[in-house]
Amino acid sequence: KCLHICTIIHIVPENAWRKRRMRFHMKRTPPIILTALILLITVFSYIEITTPKYVLLHADFHVHTTLSDGAYTPAEVVTLYKEAGYDVIAITDHDTVDGFEEAKRVGDQLGIIVIKGDEITREFNDGSQCHILALWINTKIPSVPKYEIIEEGYHIIWQKRPERDVVKDYFELIHQQGGLGIVAHPWISVRWTTVTDWTMSPWYR
Repeated sequence: KCLHICTIIHIVPENAWRKRRMRFHMKRTPPIILTALILLITVFSYIEITTPKYVLLHADFHVHTTLSDGAYTPAEVVTLYKEAGYDVIAITDHDTVDGFEEAKRVGDQLGIIVIKGDEITREFNDGSQCHILALWINTKIPSVPKYEIIEEGYHIIWQKRPERDVVKDYFELIHQQGGLGIVAHPWISVRWTTVTDWTMSPWYR
């Protein structure tokens, strides 16, 4: 069998449509050519469907420098990560973003993406760590009060706020800057050894 295609184009000026009509007729297509065309279309469709629509980057979103408890300066950190084959790093010193500008300058020179970050470093009421990574922020995340004032008659009482409310406030401050909040080193901060009911954890929402 073969494919028979006929295409007709009509140009119809007023009072002269019969004289100006144009007809294009494609000759019969040999079966072997038709089969080859179908195979080509199938292959290209498969390639289009299976081609990944993403880019894989080697990244580290929790990096410290000498601006907090790191061992290397921001410039040295970026250089070391570049040599190790990384594409992206986030400078997340404890409670400061002061190392970002130096790291960003070197990153632009070496071709590595540097994200401005901050590791919010606090403690829960029992002394365990409350560390939150704030990524893609503009400025350092300010402290959230752990106490609230309660007035009872003539008395003023300072009362500790629920830990869950404190954590929620930190994440809201991050989101206000268009940033992303992540629990830092959760194997420490989440209290694996003491939490039995996750709905009671300060991280649960």
